[in-house]
Amino acid sequence: MGFVAALYKRYGMWKVGVSTVALIIVGITFLVLILRGGTEVVETGDEPLSVTTAPIAALSGDDSRTFVGTVVAVSQAKLQTETSGRVTALPVTIGQRVAAGSIIAQLENTSERAALTQAEGAYEAARASAIQSDSGTRDAQTALTSAQNSALTTMRNAYTSANSVLVTNIDPFFSSPQSAIPGLRVTGPTSYLNTERVAFQTLLPLWQQAISSATTESDLTTLLVMSEGDTERVIAVLDALIDVTTSRSDDTLNGQRLGDLTASLLAARTTLDGTVSALQSAASSIAEARESLARAEVSGTNANVSLANAQVKQALGALQAAQAAYAKTIVRSPIAGTVNALQVKIGDTVGQGTAVAEVVNDSAYELSFFVTESERAAMNIGDVVQVDGTATGTITSIAPALDPRTQKIEVKVALEATNRLSGSTAVVSLTSTATTWSSSLFVPLTAIAFSVDGGALLTVTDGKVAALPVTLGEIRGSRVAISGEVTPETVIIIDARGLIVGQQVSVTQ
Repeated sequence: MGFVAALYKRYGMWKVGVSTVALIIVGITFLVLILRGGTEVVETGDEPLSVTTAPIAALSGDDSRTFVGTVVAVSQAKLQTETSGRVTALPVTIGQRVAAGSIIAQLENTSERAALTQAEGAYEAARASAIQSDSGTRDAQTALTSAQNSALTTMRNAYTSANSVLVTNIDPFFSSPQSAIPGLRVTGPTSYLNTERVAFQTLLPLWQQAISSATTESDLTTLLVMSEGDTERVIAVLDALIDVTTSRSDDTLNGQRLGDLTASLLAARTTLDGTVSALQSAASSIAEARESLARAEVSGTNANVSLANAQVKQALGALQAAQAAYAKTIVRSPIAGTVNALQVKIGDTVGQGTAVAEVVNDSAYELSFFVTESERAAMNIGDVVQVDGTATGTITSIAPALDPRTQKIEVKVALEATNRLSGSTAVVSLTSTATTWSSSLFVPLTAIAFSVDGGALLTVTDGKVAALPVTLGEIRGSRVAISGEVTPETVIIIDARGLIVGQQVSVTQ
């Protein structure tokens, strides 16, 4: 009692009383925990307590994770200058909507515009020259066709003249000109003249057939050579007969002196000489017309290798170069959207590659954020997420590998509706089962039967409470991570409070 009196005197009666009560409560609690953790009980015969069981997977619950992401436009263009110069015009303002191809900025381009005008003039001149060259080609083609038609007429006339001379002036010297042995009726080179007359029986019909079926598309040069050769053979026969009538002028043929026939033979020869000259002239005309056409085609645009085409292409190349140089002085938007930024002002002197403006397609934005590999396992393309708690989005892509800068995986979310600016940040919330975020299983704290050794899950075996030892891990809210010889399919008692191992219970699903 002396010790208690000393405590009262030193700390006061109230403090000592409170401390004593606290020690008693702690002792009782410790005793209860020991009894709950290891004591088996026997059936008492009372009505079994009803307990509710469920698989661990059903008790894991939902777990929400948040991530901070950056809003970016799905389609955006950061515009830069392609040449150096002074900014002379900025026809847009920040926030203004522009169409694709709209002028955003313009640099000083007086010299480029002058060069473009000059190149356009040179190109038009080259085209006009080509048109004129094409006209010359058409004229040359017409001249060739005319020469070809003239050659056809000349060859037909040559045949007519040669055949007429043969029948009128030569055949009277033979007794049977169409037979195999024509029979020369005067003294002279009988063998030669008979042979030639027999040859004409075949040669003249072939000549007639060839020129009758000939057109401007035929090989007229060959036909002209053939016609000239056949005419020359008739002339050679005439020359042989002229020698006979001259040397034996007093001989007679059909009662007429041979000398009197010389004049008609000479006249026939003169006609055929003219025919040969006409044939040679026709051949020359065709050759000259073809050469003129070839020259015209080289100058025109229709040939494979054309001077006019080359000049037009050269002028076109210069024009395109001038157009490109001029276009570089004008900064245009490649997309339709909203001007999000302007980095220059009128009067600034800028160099090549200077940032001018940023245009974004504000009708389509996406949110980009990064997650760990374990967090990525809880996400799938198509999952719906919350953005800043007010908007929704859908996961559209998940990177297949770690980003080398962040060592995390990039996830992109399409925003269904937003008034955010490109570059702003937003909080993404994604709800999933707790077991999805990590390899650990999670159960409610009420499902754990705590003891001095840690804790255990309780299950029902043969109508009695049985313990499933587990190792406790991270506590998240009202759930705790567990590991051990249990699986998501293991059925446990949902509320372990007040239960004792071995206690008779009835199960309510």
